[in-house]
Amino acid sequence: MKRSLLTITVLTVAFALVLAPCLFSQAKKDAKTGQDRFDGTIVSLNKDTSTITLRQTGQSATWQILFTKDTVFTYRNEPSTVAEAKDGRRAIILGSFPTGSTKMTATRVDIRDK
Repeated sequence: MKRSLLTITVLTVAFALVLAPCLFSQAKKDAKTGQDRFDGTIVSLNKDTSTITLRQTGQSATWQILFTKDTVFTYRNEPSTVAEAKDGRRAIILGSFPTGSTKMTATRVDIRDK
């Protein structure tokens, strides 16, 4: 009985330390800029709160992305505006997470077709 309990405990700790972090979605680092990077589909856009909700590619996780007047928008690699950030379109977003925040502040939003 003690041996089974020990085995279960060891496996649980191993899962928590090694496997569990791999299951959670997170931003990747962009190789060129070193900024956090999300690639996904735009779920919604709220101009009043300056936020884009993005569903990360291959994940069920969604992220709240803040944009500012300094955020650069492109559509098909051409200069654009936030107007192209429509629901269902694919986007690649670069930015950073301010200290203590769970929302990324975007510096660049590249919009693609579906």
